[in-house]
Amino acid sequence: MVGPDSTWLATRSNADTTVRLWDRASGQCTTTLTGHTDRVTSVAISPDGTWLAVSGDTTLRLWDRASGRCIKTLTAESGRVGSVAISPDSTWLASVSKSGEIRVCNVRSRAIATLVRTDGSLTGCTWASHGRTFVAVGIRGLHLFELRT
Repeated sequence: MVGPDSTWLATRSNADTTVRLWDRASGQCTTTLTGHTDRVTSVAISPDGTWLAVSGDTTLRLWDRASGRCIKTLTAESGRVGSVAISPDSTWLASVSKSGEIRVCNVRSRAIATLVRTDGSLTGCTWASHGRTFVAVGIRGLHLFELRT
């Protein structure tokens, strides 16, 4: 993934448990984010580029880009966290799991706004550009959610 200012990249490998941050100009790895106990499955970058959400094992971890430190860890109720997405205003964090769990939570308070279980594995998620609609995709199709405040 390319950072919002296009000066850096975040990469993951299917073969390890880390995320690496790279400077595009020098091509050098500037930071390695470690902490997951199983392979990293998804990386999302906040719209302002100051933090990242990384999923893997049964956790979703929020990382401060400047320090490379984990600032929050959220644990899935069941199964591996397969994909993560940050809302366009950085307020909401959505994740899906292989066990069919859809979770939307407030980034600051960690309050869960939506927790739904579907029948079937989920593999991806994204937010609409207006930030009110969240889409989860899996083996049984699409699941659309409208966030109400």
